[in-house]
Amino acid sequence: VHDAFHLWEEEMLFDVNEDPHQTKNLAETSLVPLQKGRDTLANWLAVMMNDPARGRDPHHNVMKEGGPYHVREKLNAYLHRLRETDRLELAQRLEKKHT
Repeated sequence: VHDAFHLWEEEMLFDVNEDPHQTKNLAETSLVPLQKGRDTLANWLAVMMNDPARGRDPHHNVMKEGGPYHVREKLNAYLHRLRETDRLELAQRLEKKHT
């Protein structure tokens, strides 16, 4: 939901046995396991949110508060740093994604 300015893909899927360093995202080519992961997460979330002791998702709370604390309100400073250090293309991609 928030990549903390790492420019990660929206969905990522890795074969950690074959690719332990997670360098090849299989999300676009392995649709069956990707959908299985989506379904597993959705089912787990539905069960957890029905538990009266929980009732809310802490991750959703963080997102409502503005995202991960360590990057909250730091986008402009980071964009400036990227531009000043000859990483304009990264700054442009981040700006497009997060503004």
